[in-house]
Parts: sequence; C-alpha cells; structure tokens
Amino acid sequence: MVDVSCSCGRREAQIMCFEHAKGKKLECDDECLREQRNNTLFAAFNLGDSKTEGPLTLVSPELLAQRLAVDNTYTPEVLALYSKQPVWCTSIELIFSNLVLGKLSRNSHHFSPMKMVQRQFVHELADAYNVFSESQDPEPKRSVFVKTSKESRRPTLSLKESLTVMRQVKQVEEEKAKHQQLVYALSERQNSQPPEEREHYNALAIRDVFFGITRDKLEEATNDLWQDRTVLTKIQNCELKWIPDNTFVFYSDSYQEKSRVEEAELEILCDLFERRLKERNLAMRCCLARIDDTASIVYEFKGENNRERRTLKNDHDGYDDEAPSELQDEKPIDKSSFDWW
Repeated sequence: MVDVSCSCGRREAQIMCFEHAKGKKLECDDECLREQRNNTLFAAFNLGDSKTEGPLTLVSPELLAQRLAVDNTYTPEVLALYSKQPVWCTSIELIFSNLVLGKLSRNSHHFSPMKMVQRQFVHELADAYNVFSESQDPEPKRSVFVKTSKESRRPTLSLKESLTVMRQVKQVEEEKAKHQQLVYALSERQNSQPPEEREHYNALAIRDVFFGITRDKLEEATNDLWQDRTVLTKIQNCELKWIPDNTFVFYSDSYQEKSRVEEAELEILCDLFERRLKERNLAMRCCLARIDDTASIVYEFKGENNRERRTLKNDHDGYDDEAPSELQDEKPIDKSSFDWW
C-alpha cells in the first residue's frame, strides 16, 4: 500500500502499489474547493487561513509605533477631554510646555481654581510631562499646583498629533471590521447552501426612489460600496438603469452568468445599498431581482409575486409598463361621486 494525498493535501488515503504505478491520483473533492476558496478570501485580508484566526494587519508600522507612543503617554480621558475642549486643553498644554522648557523663568505653576474633571486632566497631563502635581485648597477654590524636576520633559507627540493618530487607528479598525464582516458573510453565504436548480438573481432593484433623484446621484452614493475588488469578485463594471414605478436596476457585466457566487455578492450589497440609500434620503428599498440576457427586462423581484414584466430604460427615455389586462379593462372612475374640497 502507498500513502497518497490530493493536490491541496487535505485528503489522504492508501492505494495499491500497482495503482500508484499506473499513475492513479487522489482527486480534490467539494470540501477541498470550499477551503481553497475560503483561503483565497482570508489571504486577501491577511486573516491567515480558513482554519485559523489572525489579526488583520492593515495598520502601517509607522502608525502602530505612533499609537504605542500615544498609549504610553496620554490616558484616554485626556484625549477625550481634548477632543471636546481643544482650546482650553491646548492652553493648559502650552503652560506645561513652557514650564518644562524653562520659558516661564520658574519651575512651578499654580493653576486657577477649576472643576474636578479639569483638575483630573491637569494631573494626568502632568504625568505625561513627568511633572509633580497636587491639588490644593478646599472647594470651590480647589486648584492644582505643579512643579518640574530633572526628569521632566515634553512628550514626543502633542495632544493634537495624538488625537489625529488615534482617529486614524480607529478608521483603520473600522475598515478592518467592515472587511472581516464582508469576508465572513460572503464565505458563509457561498458555503451554507448547496447549489440549487433555480435560476439565480443577477441584479439589484432600488425601489421607491424619491422624487427628483437621478441616476448620477445614486451612482455617487453607491459606487464605493461595490468597487472593492478583493471581496466582490463578480461585481465589476456595473451599470444603473431606470425602470417604471420609481425604480432603478443595478447589475454587473457578468449578469448573464446568473451564478450563485454573484447572487451571494449581490445579497451582501443589497443590505449595504439599502442602508446607504435610506441614510441619504434617496430611496426606501433595495432587493434582489432577475433581468433577462439583454438587460432590458426585469421579470422578478425577490419576495414579490411578479405578474408583469417591466422594460428597462435609460434616464432620458420614456418607458413601457405592460399593465395587467384587468387593469387595462377597468372603467374610469366617476368623479361626480366625490366631494372635491
């Protein structure tokens, strides 16, 4: 018997020597393909592989070094107060800087009476400058006295620089969380269900668009959501078209394939689109849709019983809305039966 494995190394088995001599190989199965696809997604974001979890290292070495310097210098409370009261905090910082640099012609300073939260800021800023501090006098005239020593020195980063660093780190961490969410959601949706015989959705329908909203405004609001090539592999070179009933249709250049992968990516985008469109007061709904191979007919919206087909048109075109026959034959309403007031 000879030990053999598939090309990716996940499957292992034993086969007869004469079969091995004839070149028999162990083929990868569906689980192997699933892991390879997951590993590709995870590698795109430095998450290790699909079996392990690792940090997403999007923070540059320079930014990481600056963050460590901030963490070792200022407390979160100091930066929080500075973000709310930058003018007052900067004036206190300037006093400490001048005191340490010897510009005040003395080695101590007595601050005027202040509130407890401000005194706490002064004490913690004194620690950052390695300056002695103590509170003096009873309330309501309690104040802070500070005095320098040989070890006193200015921090490497100012409060303004430190706050900028922490905001950059926060932005990177938010992007990291967003990417991780996309990767995991896409991976789950691609792997959770077996292939179905049904035809997959190949477009998004932006519905109940507010009056006066144009295609340009919708593109401006949504372009950044679908242009992430590392996560959305099928959604590329997208287009928006207008159809009747205050609706636009969004689809990519691979819409004719009607693949399960594209549907999974569209489903992720659907949630992102709807949240963005509502936030900016552009439209009320977004759902999956099916369009024909000519990208001119929408024949199904997900979650609705579609009884008629709608013809896609550009913004400057008119439109054809094939109403059901029962609506076409309906008699006009007798306006004389209403009280118009």
